[in-house]
Amino acid sequence: MTADVVIETAKKEDVLVIPRGALENKNEKKIVKVLENGQVKEREVETGLEGDQLVEILSGLSEGDQVVVK
Repeated sequence: MTADVVIETAKKEDVLVIPRGALENKNEKKIVKVLENGQVKEREVETGLEGDQLVEILSGLSEGDQVVVK
């Protein structure tokens, strides 16, 4: 016999999330690269919950910002 189990440790709705691949650690800071006026710029962000594929952004980004994913 086999079983698939999903354990949910925390859940939030209506939050800003980005793909994990967009997040970088640089000098003990969490950085994302965003596209502003045709140029790539780095921004420091504060993260919240982290899953396998998505990371919650608490501050440093706004809805609609274009994030560069590696």
